[in-house]
Amino acid sequence: MRQNTQSWLVAAIVFVGMMAVPMLMTTDAEARSKAANWLIQQQKEAACDGAPASVMPDAIYEGDITGDGRDDLIIFHAGVRCGDRVLSLFCGASNCSLLLYVRRGNLLVLENELLALDYAVKTRSGRTTVEVVSGAGTDTLTWDGSGFR
Repeated sequence: MRQNTQSWLVAAIVFVGMMAVPMLMTTDAEARSKAANWLIQQQKEAACDGAPASVMPDAIYEGDITGDGRDDLIIFHAGVRCGDRVLSLFCGASNCSLLLYVRRGNLLVLENELLALDYAVKTRSGRTTVEVVSGAGTDTLTWDGSGFR
């Protein structure tokens, strides 16, 4: 009887563990807001002219970049991959579009579009900045309440 109880207990633990794993394994898209997913989908379709597209995880940033406590969105086209083509239509010889969306009410609104080689979001002393690397150097953008400066 003791062996049957132990076997049942082991089976129950394994079952509970198997049920918990899918809950812990969410995709990036599942973790993003509906507004962000919609905008990302729109950008993928435009960038790839309707061809199948994917987005590298580091090409998307959803977090507060304006300091209002609400998640904003950055889409970097260098991380958009299109079917047979490697790069987004919004990439040139060296730079790609970097889109900065800010939260206005329940909407994410395009605030700024830049050409960039790379970007990084950094927080220092409680202030979030977006560092944009281009052929001209690195610019640091900070939200001043009405726009990025």
